[in-house]
Amino acid sequence: MTLGFLYKLFLFYLEVSIFVAIFASVKETDMKIKRNIKIEEITHDELVDLFSTALCGSNKFGADYDTDWHKNLPDAKKQGDCFEDALADVLLNGGSIRIVDLFAEGEKYGNLSFEYVEPYTFDVLDPSEDEKDDCCVAYSVDLDAVIDGLESACSSKDEWIREAADRFIDDERFDFDLDDGETLLQMITFGEVIYG
Repeated sequence: MTLGFLYKLFLFYLEVSIFVAIFASVKETDMKIKRNIKIEEITHDELVDLFSTALCGSNKFGADYDTDWHKNLPDAKKQGDCFEDALADVLLNGGSIRIVDLFAEGEKYGNLSFEYVEPYTFDVLDPSEDEKDDCCVAYSVDLDAVIDGLESACSSKDEWIREAADRFIDDERFDFDLDDGETLLQMITFGEVIYG
């Protein structure tokens, strides 16, 4: 090999290295872009879709609401008559619902207020430290918490969480499934995904 050939090889290597370094810095910059999605309004039907998808068939979550509070709403503020309609009615009229973590075993996540509850009956408990492992945790969720959780999902650093939010945001929601619903419910309730 001649010295000229080695010199040209060195220059080629140097140009490739510079290109890779520039590309890597551009790529790094792209990764720092944060999607700042602001939800201005969420409809009754969107809430029903979210809760029916996230809760129907879920072995991780349950939900509950104050039936007396819902009964006292004027009929004009109620839409539909299924369980998920009632959850949406309560949220859209300033109330809160309870999302119950059935896997909790006494563990509490996130910043929402909570109560220890009996599995499946959701009766409030006052357990000792030793009894907490047998308890579920019920979180108080209002409309602000729903919107905050959905916005966090849309802006998540994890692509699969953003994709779940994108499938929910899609008007048709053809591909929005139980896994997506549970992911969004965890973002709403915990502020992160605990059960992957």
